Amino acid sequence: MKVEFCYADGGQVKVVQDSEEIKDILNIVTKEGSKVHIFNQQQENLYGYVSEVLYQIDQDTGEAFLSIYIAEEFKYTTQGRILNKLSAIEKKIEELC
Repeated sequence: MKVEFCYADGGQVKVVQDSEEIKDILNIVTKEGSKVHIFNQQQENLYGYVSEVLYQIDQDTGEAFLSIYIAEEFKYTTQGRILNKLSAIEKKIEELC
């Protein structure tokens, strides 16, 4: 199975790896909020946080692939959004006191 690392904004595929080549780290890079920095000489560097993981099957070929979407900022992950909302709640509580 191929693993695609894509930018979260627009979905442009930046790095493609075979899942067997990254099987030792696959459980880490598929966890939302994980910080990743991927670089190699053949393809562009990719740095950011996992915002979404999508398993897909091509209907024409039957080939399965995993798309991992990387956001440049942590706030675009679910964990980041929760932390932002908690910070806003804390500020409102401080304003009331």
